[in-house]
Amino acid sequence: MGPKKGGVNQKVAAAKEKKAAAQAIKDNEKARQVEAATAAEWGKGSNQRGAARKEAAASKADEQARKRREKEAL
Repeated sequence: MGPKKGGVNQKVAAAKEKKAAAQAIKDNEKARQVEAATAAEWGKGSNQRGAARKEAAASKADEQARKRREKEAL
């Protein structure tokens, strides 16, 4: 008998299919977790940007008030 020439063993094919399905489920879960983390970072980032703008406006107002006081002192 010569070597067997044929396709993939049915059991091997079924195992590969099952493994691919399990990996797809894991990948979907991982993608969902990454998306949730990204959304949380974006939400936090907007608060930080707003706080930075408020801080910049406050420091600008303080600087103007300081200049005004120095000018009046002269």
